[in-house]
Amino acid sequence: MKISSMDTPKPIDEISVDDLHKHPVWRYALESEEDYDETHVLPVTCLEVPYDNDVYHVACTLTLATGKDFVGFMSICNGNLHDDAPVVVSNEGQWSLDVAPSVRQRAIIESILGTGYEDAFPVSWTLKVMVEGEKQMLSGTYQKG
Repeated sequence: MKISSMDTPKPIDEISVDDLHKHPVWRYALESEEDYDETHVLPVTCLEVPYDNDVYHVACTLTLATGKDFVGFMSICNGNLHDDAPVVVSNEGQWSLDVAPSVRQRAIIESILGTGYEDAFPVSWTLKVMVEGEKQMLSGTYQKG
């Protein structure tokens, strides 16, 4: 595993679609906490998501119940899901699917999703990078709780 030569860490909520295409694996910038807070991440160059105690944010394809695909990420630690809910990433921002949008956000999110928020579920996901020790890409389905 190699940390990218990216100059500075960035807040996880600023990871863009382009960032995930260029660097599909990110981890918290723990070695930089003197200069940045615990939400900052760095891209990682690796062929597989390492099986260790770090939390990795791994690019994935998200498929809504309507069949529409999005880019997003899942969080992986020790080869398992760290969080159950995927995060949708678009040019307009990010949304963790386990947090229902506020009334003000709902219209924006539904416009981006191309469907009503409730109609987007269940959401299937497939990682874009293999997890160390796995024989196939990790995938699953998220149903709104």
